[in-house]
Order: sequence, then structure tokens, then C-alpha cells
Amino acid sequence: MKEKDFVIEDDILVEYSGKGGDIIIPDGVRKIGKGWQWDTHFRDVENIDSITIPESVEEIVDGAFRFTKTLKRIEIPKSVKVIGRSAFWRCDSLEEVYIYGDSIKAYGKVFEDCSSLKRIVAPYLPLNTFSEPEVKPLMLMGYIEDPGRYEGEQSKQYLKYLISQRKKLIPILLKTDCVKGIKILADNKKIDADNFDEEYFQPASAANALQSIAFLLEWKNQNMSYDDKLQISDKEPEIKPLSLTELKKLWAFEEKGDSIVITDYKGDDEAVIIPDTIGDKKVIGLGEFVFSPEKPKRTAKRKPYFNSSIKSVIVPDGVTEIGNGAFLNCGGLKEIKLPKTSMSIGKEAFRGCENLANADGLIIINDVLYGFSKQTIKENVIIPDCVTVVGDRAFFECFSIKKVVLSKSVQSIGVSSFGECLALQEIEIPSSVCEIGAGAFFHCKELSKVEIPDAVKRIEDTTFMKCIQLKRVIIPKNVSQIGVWAFNQCNRLEEIVIECVDAEIGQWAFDNCAKLTVSVVKGSATKERVKEAGVSFKEV
Repeated sequence: MKEKDFVIEDDILVEYSGKGGDIIIPDGVRKIGKGWQWDTHFRDVENIDSITIPESVEEIVDGAFRFTKTLKRIEIPKSVKVIGRSAFWRCDSLEEVYIYGDSIKAYGKVFEDCSSLKRIVAPYLPLNTFSEPEVKPLMLMGYIEDPGRYEGEQSKQYLKYLISQRKKLIPILLKTDCVKGIKILADNKKIDADNFDEEYFQPASAANALQSIAFLLEWKNQNMSYDDKLQISDKEPEIKPLSLTELKKLWAFEEKGDSIVITDYKGDDEAVIIPDTIGDKKVIGLGEFVFSPEKPKRTAKRKPYFNSSIKSVIVPDGVTEIGNGAFLNCGGLKEIKLPKTSMSIGKEAFRGCENLANADGLIIINDVLYGFSKQTIKENVIIPDCVTVVGDRAFFECFSIKKVVLSKSVQSIGVSSFGECLALQEIEIPSSVCEIGAGAFFHCKELSKVEIPDAVKRIEDTTFMKCIQLKRVIIPKNVSQIGVWAFNQCNRLEEIVIECVDAEIGQWAFDNCAKLTVSVVKGSATKERVKEAGVSFKEV
């Protein structure tokens, strides 16, 4: 770690330009960040494992570490007294936070959309320090992991919260098979014959929480009478059809003539079964963002459920349409059963459903590739023959892939599908591709070569913008339109060959390409348009 990696002004850390790893911020820094209008550039670093903050730091300002997507662990010293709004927003890989102070002023949404966060260890901090309800369980997880670190009133406060809110917290504990939390409840005599099955054992079985199941079975054998055990073993789940009133409590929907389109789910089950009818009307569709935490106006309280708690969904045979983003970022979804009949599935419907990914880390539903798993995606990706469409934003901000080979079955590459793939060096696009979406390769800063298939008819807006390693591109004769900002800021680009004699060129398509010369057909209309754009050209 070098001092030159940091820009510090008046004891304020305003920029980081190092290579990541375990970052140690220099002693003497008093404040991290200058506010939303400034970017400390941690977000641009590909491999940050941890960040160590010195005792001199007193304030972490609004959005200081936002979008630091590879950060896994951070320690906040007792000197820090203020943490600004959304300071760690969208730190997608952040798993553990350690806070050593006993008093912090937090301005809200500090850990918003930190989808991987498992625990906040804060042994001296009051449980109500953060206003967001989803943070309390994370602080509780820190307590459960090592109760010995919590003393006096702090320990009593956390234990009281666990016991008083156990019905809400038990499913959270079981989701990660946190057997330590179940043992604390047992030690405090909060498990008995009356609540064993409904509150503990059934949820543990549904979550497949193996360690918790083993502990509960051992507890049952040691603490329950023969008659109690027999009564629990003989219980059969009772399944009753839901009335229209009950269905309305669970589902929001729109009526379309004799049919129903479901627009939202109001329940909290891990295994969701979508009804085939509501009243006397058949369910035919799922609306946009119906199960997504990103649904507009989705409350902060409900977002964590949709992000991680839904494990399986069964879609009935009558459904013929699934809307855009229907399951977007349902990170906990492991299984979905779709009708065998043909159906229309919208854009980004399953993007971010990492647990639906196959062994190669690809999320493929029917013939569409919707996304990838950060945990299992490989550096070299081969798109299989079953895929015809690489969906919108399918690999957006996938920082690990270096080479992609598309199969000859692929016909379409979606909007921003490979945008911000900062390590992507090579992609093989087959002749079968006839459509490449806007921003498809935006800011692929290591991409040095691309071959555009003959079947493509338009280079969309920002398609290759900021591809700073590109040097030469041939645009085939069937391409009659080159969109706005299509090659903007490709500052190493030396030559583009435009074979079409009458190509339309969008505004700023070649701006900030200082080395560029465009080769055009002699006497063509394309030549005049390139000339009007103020770009150097030669006739061939």
C-alpha cells in the first residue's frame, strides 16, 4: 500500500487510485469523502478484500463507499462519530462490518442494498443506532456469533430483542442455519412442547437448516415426554383452499375481462405457489417487478424479503406472460417451476437470481440468458447452444469475465448486456447475431478486438463507448445506421472501415477519438456525413 494511492486534502480523503486488496487508509485522515457530488473511486477497484480505517477518522460522509462492489469486510474504529446517508450503498459483496464505537450518529440507509451482508458486530453500540428495521437483525447476528464480546446492558438489550421478537427472527436465523441463535433461545427456555413444531421444527425443515434440525431433534429427545413426541410426529399439515378474501390479502392484481394479472405479492412464505384462479377468473400473467425488490414504491421493510427470503415459486399452467423484471434480484430464489406451454417472458425477468444459475454460473430460462452468479461465473465463458438471446444487462458489471464465446444459436445481444465488464478482453460473436443492443459493450475497457456480423443493420447508441483498447473496427455494408455516442471516447481507436455507402451517423458517434481515421467508399454519401461530423477520413 502506497501513500501515493490516496489523494488527501485538508485531512479529507477525496480519492483512491490503488489496486485494491487489503486497503489501509493512512493515519491522519479525519474525514472520508466530500459528499455525493464527489467520488472516492473505491467503486472502480476490482479486488478490494477489506478496508482498514485509522483511529484519526471522525466522519464517513454520504455515499463515501457507495458501489464498492468487491469489498467484503470493513472495520470502523471508535473514533468515528458520524456515518452519512447511504455510506455503503450497493456494496454487493460486503459480508461483515465491525463497529467499535459506543455512539454514532447515522443519517439513514447506511447499508442500503448490501445484499450479502451477514452480520454487524457492534458490541458497544445501542441496538437502535440505525433507523432501518432490516439492520437490527444483522446487529443481532453479530451478537449471536460471539455473545461474550457484549457486556452488561448491551448484552441484556440484544437478548431481550431476540426473545421478544423471536417469531419474526427465527426464520432469519434458520435461513443461514444459525444454530447458535436457536441454542440461545433454548438456554433461555423459549422452546417447549407447545411451540416446538410450529415455531421451530417446521421452519427449520422448510429452510433445510441441517445443523438446527439436528440440534432440535436432540433437544426433543432430551426434553419432551413420549406423549408430546407422539403428538408432534402424528401431525399432518392441513391444506385448505383459500377464500377470495384470503387471496386478496396475499395478492394484488388487475382484472382484464375474464382474466387476472398478478401485480404484487403481500405474503411472506419462502415457498410461493401462485394460484391458478382468483375468484372465478383465471390467472394468465405476472406483472412487471411482481416479486422484485426493485419494484417501484417497494417499501424498505419489504425489500429484504423479496431479495433473499423467497426460495421457490410455482407458476400455474394458465400463465402465458411474465412481465419485465418479474423476479429481478430475487437472490434467494433457488427453484422456479414454469408452465410447459409457450409463454412470453419480459426483459431482465430473472437477472440477479444467482441461485438459479447453472454449474457454469449462467442464469438461463428457456432460451434466454438472463444473468450470472458472481460466486460461480468463470473467466472464460461459453454460451451454450440452447441460448438464442443474451438478455438486457445479462453480464452488466461482471468484473471477472475475460473471454466470451457465443454459440451459433445466439441471434440477439441485449441492451447493456456486457456493459462495464471491465476485464473483458475478447468476445466471439457468430454470424447468426442480427441485433446488438445499445450500450452492449459500454466501458469494456480491455476489449481490444470485435467483429461485427454481416446480419447486423444498426450500431445502437453508446454500443462501444469507452472501449479504450479498440484500435480497428470494420462495420459491414448492411449497417446503415451508427448511433449517438456509438464509439465516443474510444481514444486508442485508429481506424473504422464503413462499408455502407449511405450510412447515417448519429451525433458525437466518433467524438473524443483523437487518433481515428474513418475509411469510406469513394464518392459515397457516407463520406459526406463523416466529413460533416468533423472526423478525419480517407476514401477507398
